[in-house]
Amino acid sequence: MLKKEFKWVELLQNRTNLGVPVSTNKGFRIAEGRYIVTLGNDTVVTENWLEPCIEHLESSYDVACVGITLCEPNLLNKIKPENKFKYRDAVCSQGMVFKREMFDKVGYYDEKNFNPIGGEEVDWQYRIKNAGYRIIETMRSRIGHIGGADSAPRNPNRPFLLNYGRMKAILYNDSPITFWKRVPGLLMTLLKSFQEGTTNVILKSYIAPFKDITNILTERRRRRLGLPLAR
Repeated sequence: MLKKEFKWVELLQNRTNLGVPVSTNKGFRIAEGRYIVTLGNDTVVTENWLEPCIEHLESSYDVACVGITLCEPNLLNKIKPENKFKYRDAVCSQGMVFKREMFDKVGYYDEKNFNPIGGEEVDWQYRIKNAGYRIIETMRSRIGHIGGADSAPRNPNRPFLLNYGRMKAILYNDSPITFWKRVPGLLMTLLKSFQEGTTNVILKSYIAPFKDITNILTERRRRRLGLPLAR
């Protein structure tokens, strides 16, 4: 259907599941234009959703990435856009617009450490922040997001991989001070897991990265010195 109805779209098709970082990078590398948009295949856009994001990016040289407010699709008509935004350390890549020049500044998604899924966009955005740029979430634009519909049925390890990847992104990029600021959020996720019955999964995802201290130290050094990421 995509090829038939949208002939101007360049469609990339993989023979096998290459994982999110590898597949996304393939799209990034052929993308043209000043701004890049990422949308999940389980999202529903609204009228004029893109313009506010571009305006935010053009408002200042150091605003590098804009996240769109996500909500359940059935709430799109109930949630009204607001002329507000918040600074974030990272936003969800299911609805994200950013300056293409960031590839020249910090590179692409880390394909080695975050395949097949989980933490790749968080790590990338932390690298953007550490390079001196800002990331915002805008309330002027909103899209519907089903959440997990793209991979949950096919990947039962998804909850572990997502939290494991985010933990690695933190350990690879954070200073000791920044890390301790994240502790309350990590504890909240753990407390929430008691209600959802996922406590063992969350604990394993927090502990697993520390089993390879050499990898953590290597990736921290690579990011601190601005060295190319391994592929």
